[in-house]
Amino acid sequence: SNYDGYNVPRWDDMVVLRNFMEPFDKYFKFTPSCKHIEPGTPEWDLEYKAALDAALASYIESGKYFEQFDFPEPVTLSKDSPEYEAAMEAYNTAYEESLSKYREYYMSVPYLMEKDLEDMSPNSLGYYSASASRSQLFAASTMATYKINLPNEFDIDLLAGADLKMEEGFGMSNQGRDFITPGTFSLINTNPDYVYLADRNTSHREKRTFGYFGEIRGDYKGLASLSVTGRWDWSSTILANPYFYPSVTAGLLFSELFGITNKWFNYGKLRGNYAVVGKDAMPYLYDRRFKQFGTFPDNGYGIDPTLSSADRNLMPELAYSWEIGADFRFFDNKTRLDLAYYSVKNDNQIVVVRVSPASGYILQTRNEGAIRNHGFEFSLEQDIIKNRNFSWTSMLNFGFNRGKVVSLPENVSEITGDQYGDIFTSAYLGASTTAISGKDYLRTEDGKIIVNELGYPQIGPRKDALIGNREPKFLAGLTNTFRYKDLSFSFLLNGRVGGDVANVTERGLISMGQSKMLEQYRGRQIVVDGVVKLPDGTYAPNTSAITLNAPTLIDYFFAVSSNFIEDGSFLRLSYVTLGWDLSRYVKNTSLKGLRCSLTANNLFLLTKYTGADPTLNANTSRGGTGSAGIDNYAVPNTTGYNLTISASF
Repeated sequence: SNYDGYNVPRWDDMVVLRNFMEPFDKYFKFTPSCKHIEPGTPEWDLEYKAALDAALASYIESGKYFEQFDFPEPVTLSKDSPEYEAAMEAYNTAYEESLSKYREYYMSVPYLMEKDLEDMSPNSLGYYSASASRSQLFAASTMATYKINLPNEFDIDLLAGADLKMEEGFGMSNQGRDFITPGTFSLINTNPDYVYLADRNTSHREKRTFGYFGEIRGDYKGLASLSVTGRWDWSSTILANPYFYPSVTAGLLFSELFGITNKWFNYGKLRGNYAVVGKDAMPYLYDRRFKQFGTFPDNGYGIDPTLSSADRNLMPELAYSWEIGADFRFFDNKTRLDLAYYSVKNDNQIVVVRVSPASGYILQTRNEGAIRNHGFEFSLEQDIIKNRNFSWTSMLNFGFNRGKVVSLPENVSEITGDQYGDIFTSAYLGASTTAISGKDYLRTEDGKIIVNELGYPQIGPRKDALIGNREPKFLAGLTNTFRYKDLSFSFLLNGRVGGDVANVTERGLISMGQSKMLEQYRGRQIVVDGVVKLPDGTYAPNTSAITLNAPTLIDYFFAVSSNFIEDGSFLRLSYVTLGWDLSRYVKNTSLKGLRCSLTANNLFLLTKYTGADPTLNANTSRGGTGSAGIDNYAVPNTTGYNLTISASF
């Protein structure tokens, strides 16, 4: 892929105009450059005359320019003159009118001063950037199968194979700024004085993976099955090669095998599986991450402490999972129920963690203990009405997940991930994998805020206090589908209960004085809902009022992370679809089918969350403790409408 782009300054003609706001001081400057010449000599007289002529010419030029604004001549009458006051009044009136014209013109004309050029970002002078990248993936695989038919309708299937993947990528970018010739947009036309180290970049990427696998599958009449697999992988991104992971899957259609179907029970199947899945790391994590620093005297290279480097003993991440489930159907298949319980343990988690700066890094990629997730899911689908012309089907989905940190390295009780001010995504040993840590008020054992004798809340000293959990109590969804002859109508309501959200966006708005809540509370007096500690160690309700002025809001509200943790429960109308099947109108044409539908997405959202959307994710690519439940200036979900026409031939 290739990209070329440029940005022009806000003044189209590239003309740097004079400083109109200092007209006389700017233009009338007598600065002869003859300090090295002895005064009184002929050379000094010539230099002096040239400087004086230049200053006078500049003054005359400025005077011509200001003639267009009709500035009045100064009043020369004596203050004792009886006409002085009237003359001054007329002068002031005329001067204000001229000054108004001048200011109006000044505000409408783009200009730059010499000081502006010194202070402004060079990018404001226009910049040009160009980038190009290339990537390729080579994949090769081979697979062989063999089937063995045994007596009594037993079958055994054998499978063996191998695959190879080779990824390569290259990218480069260049940029420059301050066009020398206006209107010519190219790198060669940019100012060489504004070229920085970061303007020239190249990158290379390469990754190799290889694996071979096998499977043995047994089946009896399609009613009972058992499968065993195994896989060995090699990866260029880790040193611990190869790594092996197996799986076992079984299913039993007991309703048919044991003949226990009847009028109300039509179908029953049990299933279960156990699997181990391996995962390698990102490429180049073992590099020392050298970087060229423009602040070094020789623009030399050093280790970049802001980038992560991997532990040399980095192991592949392995996920051990098992699941049991059942599928039941009742009343001539009108009621369909699916149940499942699962458990997943992720061992040797590959995460980016903060380490002591004494190690030469701020971040390091390494294996950090194990976590366990377990949960329950069920789906209930019901044909409420079903006849030749009309049907109504409803489906309810429900599920929850619980995550827990099982183990961490010695002397480590918490892992912190991404940082948003003093808010961190965290995972605590023996507790949730989706915690939020930060600063909180001092509280009593029952959670009440402790305030001082003046009524101001007291802030706790810890910066890693547990202030929230992003994991919801449960998720649910309800789908309804209606059909009348060739028309269909369906909608989905989904939501969740629980799951905290860190409203980083709101915190930023408060710091800039742009939060809507300030319209109601700025300058008002409130009584903090807390308690005051008495000399005998007991607590009494707080009754002292404080004023929410700017210092109070910044020092006692903005500075406390827990004030921006909110409940992320919501109910959303995810979509509504209206469809029309037109196939019967085109049956005598070359078309076999024709259907059109109109879908509206994200029509409404009910939530107590004060931000844009409680489902926003700060960074979907982050691993480790993740960034779900962090609203960090993200673009909210939008309402969309789709018209679809599909035809089959």
